[in-house]
Amino acid sequence: MPRNSQITRRLVVSLLAVVLLVFGLVGALASCQAQAPDALPRLLIVLPMPSPHGEATAYGVAHPNGWVYIVNQGGSIAILDGPRLVTLLPWPGGKPRSGVLSGLDVDPKTGYVWVGDNVNAAVHVISGTEVITTIHNVGIRPNHLVVHPVTGLVYVSNPHGYPPEPILGAVRVISGTEVIATLETGYVPQVLRVHPLNQNVYVGQYASWPDNPAGGRSMGMLSVISGTTRIAQTTLGEPPTTLSAIMDIAINQTTGEFYLLQDYYALVYWDGQVDIRRIPLGKWGYIPGLSLSLNHVAVDTKRNWAYVTSWDGPPSHVVVAQKDKVIAVLEVPGYDVRDVVYDATHDYIYVANRLAGNMSIIRGTEVITTLNTGGVGPTYITVDEERGYIYVSNADTHSIAVFGYDAPPDGQPPFWRRFLPFLRW
Repeated sequence: MPRNSQITRRLVVSLLAVVLLVFGLVGALASCQAQAPDALPRLLIVLPMPSPHGEATAYGVAHPNGWVYIVNQGGSIAILDGPRLVTLLPWPGGKPRSGVLSGLDVDPKTGYVWVGDNVNAAVHVISGTEVITTIHNVGIRPNHLVVHPVTGLVYVSNPHGYPPEPILGAVRVISGTEVIATLETGYVPQVLRVHPLNQNVYVGQYASWPDNPAGGRSMGMLSVISGTTRIAQTTLGEPPTTLSAIMDIAINQTTGEFYLLQDYYALVYWDGQVDIRRIPLGKWGYIPGLSLSLNHVAVDTKRNWAYVTSWDGPPSHVVVAQKDKVIAVLEVPGYDVRDVVYDATHDYIYVANRLAGNMSIIRGTEVITTLNTGGVGPTYITVDEERGYIYVSNADTHSIAVFGYDAPPDGQPPFWRRFLPFLRW
């Protein structure tokens, strides 16, 4: 046989051996990955907020730069980088206490963090670790706030006014540092959400108010705002005279479908058009043996399931539903389950068990584990999916529990992922 043919055949055989080896390695790695237990977060640190700057730790927002901003009712704003406290900002304006707090949000384009101040009728703007401006005259006791991620407009809600102010609620729209519009809405707005697909702003509110001197004028349980115009309102199938309110809103970021909490008893599914379905979960007795008072709702975008937390127990329950069907009623430790957040990266639902001092982790219809938060009254959860940090605000003790997922000691990806980067499991 000619020498060149022998060399060619040996090369072909060697190449085939390498290919078989690689495929064997891929299969083995896939098998190991499939058999390995799913990672769970662990408690990294509990950060106390020095008194008087930190009683009743509350809402937070994850910044694109990796920091997290968390407001404390005691009059401060904590800035954290994972388990490290970057700084603790005193409440802007020098007030020793902020009182009942307002919301906060971040503009993903500018990086500015907007914080409501319902005592001083103002909104503070933070860049990095500095308060760069304060906008005054944003209405009576502004109670909720959202930044539109596309237009950069900031929407701030006000509860119903007091004489000589109108009794209806309002949403003020801020551009730059100026209030450019004041929009009449329903009574005592409870929640603001930006729709990921149509880009409208939805306001959950009371449809009417018992002592309304205007004779029970109904504004619907939900107002819809486009830019600086209120374009619609709806009672979501209830009679126009209803006194009900929308207390919380979760929107499927993929499909645009809504799950809303009506008062403290019902879950409402809405496709955003005409399909409205209602499950009376709470005090009016949908689930035998349970008397739920609903707190919050989140959407698992992978399954399009709603997870609803409740005040009941001990033990408490998380109701899992799809449209108008109850899929499961999950028992969790303690009672008064508050915030609920879906982590799409890890496919987990996190729930804060306020009166048990812990956080439960759920996947699908299984309670995977429950972790102690190292403080009293865990009520709010802020998740940084990209970096794998979970921040739990212990509202009844001035502290923040930081959870994280384990990484290789050198901070590098695993060996096999560095050398076989095309493997994506």
